[in-house]
Amino acid sequence: MTGHRSKALARVCRWLYRLPIPPEDTEQQILRLFALALAGAPATRLRACGCKLAPFEWFKHTGDPLAALLVHRALAAAGSVHASLAELETGYRSLLTDSPEPAPLLCDLMDLPVAAGQAIALPPASALVAAEREQVIEICRLITMTTSAGRRQIEISGPADLLPALAFSYARDWDLQVSCALVRASAYLGFFGRFDCLWTTQWILDQQNEDGSFGLLQAEVAHCGHDTADWRTYFERTVHAVWALVDGVREPNLQRFVQQAPNRLLALGAAE
Repeated sequence: MTGHRSKALARVCRWLYRLPIPPEDTEQQILRLFALALAGAPATRLRACGCKLAPFEWFKHTGDPLAALLVHRALAAAGSVHASLAELETGYRSLLTDSPEPAPLLCDLMDLPVAAGQAIALPPASALVAAEREQVIEICRLITMTTSAGRRQIEISGPADLLPALAFSYARDWDLQVSCALVRASAYLGFFGRFDCLWTTQWILDQQNEDGSFGLLQAEVAHCGHDTADWRTYFERTVHAVWALVDGVREPNLQRFVQQAPNRLLALGAAE
């Protein structure tokens, strides 16, 4: 599967790099850079896409701060600093410093201290299995933030060992986003080797289109009368798939950007 995953990531990087995202579409520009950075795209491509991100007012940014902060670090590693992203990091550094319970992952990305002893309480098994998809996504996000993408061991109560089976279940329901989130959360908790996770990861790989995007939606899109070639239809699904493929393993790639000194980041960018 490792070779299949590497080829899939190379193909998706080419697709992401070529997307005609408008410069002022801040959120999608950042998500493209987020996926490219996680997938290990060359520094030259990161710098080129970073130049396509128009300046923006950081305090008006409503997207995921995790993606923006990681992109800031990735661009710094590639030898390029985007002024708006630098301002966003400064702003979030101030916000997190004053927060009583800051998210460990965000703090680790900015080398801020984190209080020890954070824990997660999952719902009972019956409630977890019957949970709405939005609740499942929120649980996965909580695990991502609290474990710092698997870097921190935490105390977790409840049926955590059900998460790989849930990933399998959502895959059988063709829900790519939730399957990807559950694969990552399972890996962060050490379940990456479970059969359910391996099967779901292979299923995610099987969702890749010829052009490199993810989401086998062409028949459905055509049936609805939409343009099957519109990249926006596949964009968010593709970002989720990339994140799951690079973090649903023993050593999640997101950890590469956590608590790395600036000179180390620059060395990583030069090596690419």
